[in-house]
Amino acid sequence: MLTVTLNDPPTRNAMGAGMAGELTAQLERLEADPDLRVLVLTGRDPAFCSGANVRNMARGNLERGPAEPPGPDPWRELDRAAVVAEDGPGDEVEEMDAVRVIPLLLHRLRKPSIAAVNGPAVGLGMGVALGSDLRLASEQATFSEGFVRMGLIPADG
Repeated sequence: MLTVTLNDPPTRNAMGAGMAGELTAQLERLEADPDLRVLVLTGRDPAFCSGANVRNMARGNLERGPAEPPGPDPWRELDRAAVVAEDGPGDEVEEMDAVRVIPLLLHRLRKPSIAAVNGPAVGLGMGVALGSDLRLASEQATFSEGFVRMGLIPADG
């Protein structure tokens, strides 16, 4: 059994590119090691995962400056997102691309995964729980998806 604990208490375990990269590495380790047969994913108290680390994303947006106007072929951007979903986050993907793929990677695992939800699972955190095969929720667990209130589909699928 491989137990992974999301561990960034000041952000209530918000997932940024760094945490997503570490989790992706652990998922690859799980798939490659025949002695590891199941994943248990939890968060350090008091939360499971508060979602994507939007502070890091905002900082990255400020560093990049104003967005460039879309190019002539919007399909190229969709193709790039599909490659990230297939291959997992690489070194040069943006913050949101790195975290958005995590629920899909969990869903595609060839070994069972269990989300031990010990507190709030919000936004991407809820997507991570839903991407797992089983969810065990403590009495402190809550689930919330902000997209529902806005009539949108989740960014993480």
